Amino acid sequence: QLWVCPGGELLYLMCILKREGRGLRLLCLGKEFDWTRRRLGEERILARDQPGRRLTHAAVASEKRRAVALFQLKDVVRDVYVGWEFEVLDFNSHVLARHTVQRLANVYYLNVTRDLKKCYFRADELGVERSGIYEIDLDSGEVRSVYTTKSGGSIAPSLSPDGRRIAFVEGGRNACIIDLDTQRVLRLIAIKPDPKAEKVRKGSYTYPPTWSRDSKLVVFPLALARVRGGEARAPEDLELLYFTAVIHLPSRQILLLPKRYARCAVRY
Repeated sequence: QLWVCPGGELLYLMCILKREGRGLRLLCLGKEFDWTRRRLGEERILARDQPGRRLTHAAVASEKRRAVALFQLKDVVRDVYVGWEFEVLDFNSHVLARHTVQRLANVYYLNVTRDLKKCYFRADELGVERSGIYEIDLDSGEVRSVYTTKSGGSIAPSLSPDGRRIAFVEGGRNACIIDLDTQRVLRLIAIKPDPKAEKVRKGSYTYPPTWSRDSKLVVFPLALARVRGGEARAPEDLELLYFTAVIHLPSRQILLLPKRYARCAVRY
């Protein structure tokens, strides 16, 4: 992941290969980065793996010059993961807030608002067998559910730049939008599944949408698994069809690419 900030800093989340496995670091390059000579200049580590805390994801509120780092917490004695920690940092690695969440699993796809008040993410809720999109208040640490589906459901959310809507892909095939003011969920398009392929399909092929800067246009990456021919006995017998749904919200116009697969889609 890469973020370019108005102040001139370049932040990136980089995977480091280590002897005992891979680790993540959230790095910041100062304004003195020399693009013409391709010289790194100053490189600061804002967040990294620590004993009992594994860095898994990050998000940046560039206008506020702040970052949110997500750590998975581990009980090193019992060798089990026991929760998650959201850490708010400035670009000098100073910790401004820290919140621990223990009733969620599989947390990823962080989205922070411009004012750094809220963070939205995908997670599984333990004990109640459901998955969905959740919100954490970065001031108080309070967590609430925004949208839920069946346990293990694959959801990839993306917050609009104006902070008013969340677009998300569900199950790799459904393009949906949540209005955060009204909590209304709008299903815009769905790709009809192949019943034969669903029996042996593994993975959801789910990726988050992308917004235009004015929050009027959103692009959904969608996918459909179908049987190549005959019966499907294993995932290797399937082929994937990838779709791109481009939706203009003010006019509700939808462009589905490639057009030859348009008959596979249901528009709402």
